Amino acid sequence: MKTLDRNSNRPAESSEKKVYTAVLLGSMAWCIAIFLPPLLMRTGGARPAFLIRLFFAPICHQSADRSFMIGGVPLAVCARCTGIYLGFLAGVLAIPLIRKNRFIQRAWPQRNYRTMLLAGAALMGMEFLLTHSVLPPLGLWRALSGIWFGVVMAVLTLISLFELQGRQHLTKRNQNG
Repeated sequence: MKTLDRNSNRPAESSEKKVYTAVLLGSMAWCIAIFLPPLLMRTGGARPAFLIRLFFAPICHQSADRSFMIGGVPLAVCARCTGIYLGFLAGVLAIPLIRKNRFIQRAWPQRNYRTMLLAGAALMGMEFLLTHSVLPPLGLWRALSGIWFGVVMAVLTLISLFELQGRQHLTKRNQNG
């Protein structure tokens, strides 16, 4: 395992990889769980499908008319939440590209990610207003408005976790040396 370089303020890369891997695996499992209820219902797994939907119930209204369906069975969350979680997974997958690309780092410092997050929230608000007045209430609109929000949330979450981890390593280093 790599240790903190004495001349560096960055934590060991192996620690960042552990954090990244944990978030990636967690978000993959979360997204898989969203798609399981319809698949389980097709194979006679009504009870596990019910338990998965019950797990997601506190965080999503799960209205069937606002959810994507597979074989006539709704996913575990609504279309907007599906977009947010798939967007989060996409953002996690994009982090290595963002961190290696110096152009992106210069063009979008962390404070701009917060602006992008607000833009994603505003996009969801606009979608809500438009689908209740002008646009047809399609799940696709809801999912698309959630994807942007999810991507930015993933980037902010991982960058914050990396920074927090770096501060913890610096504190330990200062206490030991």
